[in-house]
Amino acid sequence: NHENRDCQEKITKFVYCAGMKEFGERLKELRTEKGITQKQLAAILNVSGNAVHCWECDKQEPSMSMLLALSEYFEVSLDFLFGKED
Repeated sequence: NHENRDCQEKITKFVYCAGMKEFGERLKELRTEKGITQKQLAAILNVSGNAVHCWECDKQEPSMSMLLALSEYFEVSLDFLFGKED
């Protein structure tokens, strides 16, 4: 059913976007707690400074490999990064 599919897509997008918002906030919090700038984090991860800025502002999504790198660097789980655990 076309209506059900559209509704499901909207729900999925809402849940995903809510997770990304939490992600950007958590990333910024972790970075500032570590006392590093966006530019410094970008150099550590070998990405542009703009990429880190976009992740924190929820303008862009990091790749799965970058999510894993962030998780390892900050020593937190992916669930923590996405706000599913404290």
